[in-house]
Amino acid sequence: MKYTLAFLILCLFTSCSSSKAEAQEKQSKLEVTNSLTSEHIKIPATGVSLIPPIGSELSSVTTGFEKDGIPIVVVIDHPNSSYEIELANNNVEHIKSRGGKDISKEEIVINDFSATLFSMQMNPTAAGLSLIIGNSSSAAVIMAVCPINDSIAYEQIRESLLSVYYEQGTVSDPTDRMDFEFDLTNTKFAYNQYLKGNYVYTLKGNDIDFKSLTPILTVSQYVEQEPERLYELIFTGIEKDGYETTKEIYSSRKTVNGYDAFERIVDGNLNNQKCQMYFLVVSDKKKAVLIQGIVKSDFKNSIDSVRSLAHTIKLK
Repeated sequence: MKYTLAFLILCLFTSCSSSKAEAQEKQSKLEVTNSLTSEHIKIPATGVSLIPPIGSELSSVTTGFEKDGIPIVVVIDHPNSSYEIELANNNVEHIKSRGGKDISKEEIVINDFSATLFSMQMNPTAAGLSLIIGNSSSAAVIMAVCPINDSIAYEQIRESLLSVYYEQGTVSDPTDRMDFEFDLTNTKFAYNQYLKGNYVYTLKGNDIDFKSLTPILTVSQYVEQEPERLYELIFTGIEKDGYETTKEIYSSRKTVNGYDAFERIVDGNLNNQKCQMYFLVVSDKKKAVLIQGIVKSDFKNSIDSVRSLAHTIKLK
């Protein structure tokens, strides 16, 4: 079921400008009224509750559900965004850029929230669904996958997404879900926020400024995956989003703190700006953690500081 992990990873690491591309739309807008029931499960670190697909349970490594240890539903809450912004960031053009085909789009009203449900073929073996729900002050994105030829699983997942009960302003502390820890005693980095499935660390914990030249480090959690394979899946998505590699500085399979690991440093350009990227994937055979560093200046010292912090990682 590698298609499942690949699709969810690529979705989590994507941002895209809005588009006027059109999908097949149903003529009438579906209106859904949901109430919170005993069957609903609150997704940690989000304001979303869902009735889980049959046979699934809360994921131990992502914000969503898993089945047989594989993520099938991932929820990302955006309390400081809006429905319009997230719809623009997850539009038809974006889906097509990820290889999506046979895309359909259904506009819905769920408990007075605007919503859009996309369904698509992601590859020859995987079907995908994506629900964006929210209003002008917050939004959530729910992504799911199932085998392309399993109509029963597809309908179960669709029903799960449409069972959504969204509560604004109820996002729990995402650090409660951290499956890792760093030694922060000898670094200038500090935890800043949880953003689109990533734990973000900045210098002194300062607010993110993507226009600045200061380094940023992010950490994301996954089900167990061979480190180099996970890196390849992520980096493929990063290159599709515009990163141009000019040189490999370092690459190695190794052991870090007793964990199977893959480490790579590359030189390149992002949005016409020179930058280096640092990657470290560690796995304890139960879960995998990916650390990424983005460095735009003082390359040697900044990469060294990112790498030093990364090498203190311990999995819980």
